[in-house]
Amino acid sequence: MFNLFWWGCSESQDTKRHRFLLKGNAELEQQNTEQALYYYQQALKIDSCFADALNNIGTIYYNKSDFRLSFVFYSKALACDSLFDKARFNRVNSSLAMLDATSALEDLEKLRVHYNDTLFVWLNSGIAQTQLHQNEEALQSFSRAAELDSANKAVKVNQASVYFYQKKYAESRAILERIITADRNQPEALNSLALIEEAEGNFDKALALVNEALRQNPDNPFILNNRASVYLKLGRYEDALNDINQSMVLEPRNAWVYRNKALYYRALGKKEEEERLMKQAKLLDPLMEF
Repeated sequence: MFNLFWWGCSESQDTKRHRFLLKGNAELEQQNTEQALYYYQQALKIDSCFADALNNIGTIYYNKSDFRLSFVFYSKALACDSLFDKARFNRVNSSLAMLDATSALEDLEKLRVHYNDTLFVWLNSGIAQTQLHQNEEALQSFSRAAELDSANKAVKVNQASVYFYQKKYAESRAILERIITADRNQPEALNSLALIEEAEGNFDKALALVNEALRQNPDNPFILNNRASVYLKLGRYEDALNDINQSMVLEPRNAWVYRNKALYYRALGKKEEEERLMKQAKLLDPLMEF
C-alpha cells in the first residue's frame, strides 16, 4: 500500500512541465505576459529542451517587437524539435520583421513540403523574394498566393509593389486604384500609389496620398520614410529630416532610410556624411540602386 500511495501522489516530470505550460498559456490569454514568462521558465527548469515553452517565450518577445530575441527562442525550439512546424512558421515572421529574407526563405522552403497549398507560404515567399530583389520569382509566388485567395489585399498590394520596382507603373497603378476604389482605408495601397506619383514627378499628388496613408497608420516607418523622400523632392529638407529620424528609430534595419538621409546630406553639400550613409545603406542592401 505504501508504494502504491507514493507513486499515486507524485507527479512525473512530464506532467509538471505541462502543468507549467498550461498555466503560462492561461496567463498569456489574459495578457499577463510576465507571469506567463515565469511559468514557461519554470517548465524549462524541468526540461530545458521543452519546445512548446521555448516557442511561447518566442511569441512573447515577438509581441513586444523584440524580433531578434523571438528569433533566438524559435530557433531553440527548432533545435530541440526540428519537426515543430509551429515554431518554423513563427520564425518566418521574425525573420521578415528583421528584414532577414534569406532566413525566411530557408524556413519557407522547408514548410512547402507539408504546406504547399497555404497562403502563408506563398505570400511570405513573395515578400522575402521582393526584399532580395528577386522580382520574377516574387511575382510567381504572389500569383500562386492569388490562386489560393483571389480577394486578399496584401497579395495585390505586394504584386503592385513588384511591378513598381520593375518600373511597370501602369500595371502597378491599375491594381492599386482598384483596391482604393473598393476601400479607401488601405494605407499600404495609398503609400504604394504615392510612390508611383513621386516616380512620375507628381510630387504634390504623392504628398497628399502619403499623408492620407499616415493618417491611417501614423507610426509606419516605411510610409514615414517615403514621405521623407517626397519632402526631399520638394526641397522641404527639415521636414524630410524629421521623418527620416523618426523612421530610423522605428525601423533601424531599413536600408532606404539611410539612403534618404544620405540624399538629405547631399542636398546640403555635406559629402562626407552622404558617403558614410550610402555605405551603411549598401551594407543593409547590397543590391540597392542610388
